[in-house]
Amino acid sequence: MTGENVTRQRIVIAGAGIGGLATAAALGHNGGDYDIEIYERADAVRGLAGSGLTIWGNAVAALGRVGLGDAVKELGSPLESQVVVTDGGSTLTEAPIGRFQREHADIGVGIRRQALLDMLLRAVGPDRVRYEERVVGYRATGDGDGVDVLLQSGGAVRADILIGADGLRSAIRRQMLGDGDPTPLKHMVWRGISDSSAHFPAETVLMVYGAHATRMVAWPVDDDSVCWSIGRNGTPARDSASPAVLKEQLLSFIDGFPKANRHILENTPAERLIRTDLFARKRLNRLVDGRVALLGDAGHAMPTVFGQGACMAIEDAVVLADCLADAPSDQTPDAGLREYERRRLPRLEWVREQVFKVSRYQEWESPLLVTMRNTVMRTMPASRQEAMWRRMFAFDPGRPAEERADAGH
Repeated sequence: MTGENVTRQRIVIAGAGIGGLATAAALGHNGGDYDIEIYERADAVRGLAGSGLTIWGNAVAALGRVGLGDAVKELGSPLESQVVVTDGGSTLTEAPIGRFQREHADIGVGIRRQALLDMLLRAVGPDRVRYEERVVGYRATGDGDGVDVLLQSGGAVRADILIGADGLRSAIRRQMLGDGDPTPLKHMVWRGISDSSAHFPAETVLMVYGAHATRMVAWPVDDDSVCWSIGRNGTPARDSASPAVLKEQLLSFIDGFPKANRHILENTPAERLIRTDLFARKRLNRLVDGRVALLGDAGHAMPTVFGQGACMAIEDAVVLADCLADAPSDQTPDAGLREYERRRLPRLEWVREQVFKVSRYQEWESPLLVTMRNTVMRTMPASRQEAMWRRMFAFDPGRPAEERADAGH
């Protein structure tokens, strides 16, 4: 908050995932006088062994605003091109995404989830995280000057602000919005990271569409490893097959795919295969309730199309920290949170619109619909694709409402 003699604010963050840690890092970098505590239900900050991410240029630019842009680029592998092909090898689209990113933000990278979490935790300071303690709810304090954060252990802590970065099944969201469980997307996804990058095109995100709505996307996370995911239509369930049998099943799903795709799956140890059933939040019209705010998947979980989930959480974190820092000192923290919601909703709504639209196209199994989709992708004007990518990669932290009003006169 701007101004002098500001009382030190206590901020509690529920969740030590990417969004929660990025928020703490951004708040610390902005120089605000904050007492920050993060409550994490797990016993450590950890990412799944076979899990990787695309941290696109918009998120790298956001991290750059809080001094972490160079660090994430050093840990990841640059992504210069995206190519979408059919299982027969016919090119549907090809985009120079590296150029688009540099023109509007920064170069994006493929990165291991654990490497990103470790980087953020170092920036925050490990002593800020309270492990094996879950936030289960909140209530306004009797004097209206804060919020009581309710813990699963039965205790409560008082805070000036509560940030709900507690993921897909957020307890904070459940109380704030009362919209129950997330919606299953009927997508089955298996993921892994290979021990070899042979035959895989360097600095490229390669997407392959196959029969029966099978799709595989892959991208490098370092010089020798490629992260991949295979998606199919299906209902949430557990894999009952052994890891070795599951690997053979996945290889059968991508029979006929390009050599590069089969090679990275063949060179992924069976015990590191991960299955993830996808869910999303269809509703997005609110992120704030008084002194409580939602962030990341807790606020706007969406399909994995475009790989923007973690990127949106990072953008949220940086904008939230900016809004709290910019709030006038004679106003309560509620004002900063309301500004955060005002700045973020339009951006999130647009990104989610693109994501859900393409997600529906990927589900198509009918040969007629698949032919129509592929024809549209092949013939879409390059200028239209470029406009979408440029808007996707352009991180805009926003301006205070009064500055926008002045600019309009």
